[in-house]
Amino acid sequence: MDFLKNYPRVIGMFILLLFCPPLGWLFTYKFSPYDKKTSWAIATVCTFFFVYAVFISPQHEFVDVGKLTRESFCARYNEQVAKLAPNLNITIDEKNLQVADNDFSCNITDNIMMTAQVKEDFVREVVVTAAPKTTDESFQALNCYGLVIA
Repeated sequence: MDFLKNYPRVIGMFILLLFCPPLGWLFTYKFSPYDKKTSWAIATVCTFFFVYAVFISPQHEFVDVGKLTRESFCARYNEQVAKLAPNLNITIDEKNLQVADNDFSCNITDNIMMTAQVKEDFVREVVVTAAPKTTDESFQALNCYGLVIA
């Protein structure tokens, strides 16, 4: 029952540490149910997360996904594949693209197909269709979905 008594304080402490560290430090100092070493460790980790989220993360390259042409979409997808999943062999081969009107499609593997709709020269909609037969093919399909998002 002691856990239920401290539950609101622990949640409040984490919320304040993550979103407003100075108030979180004061709250942790006064009301933390943990010992001093544990409280300091929690405060330090939460502060590093806050600093990363507010100051470091926004400096990463921002890509306006509404402005990706077919060529830039394929290049960025392949760049992400090279960085995040180089051994899965799920790149878009420009030579195998089937381009029709405003759409293009590509067979990434025998069981994964990507189709994209292009409006006003920009990629607007991407559909990945997968029919995996093995666990490895399922893993490839999930990675392909994630790389489209990335």
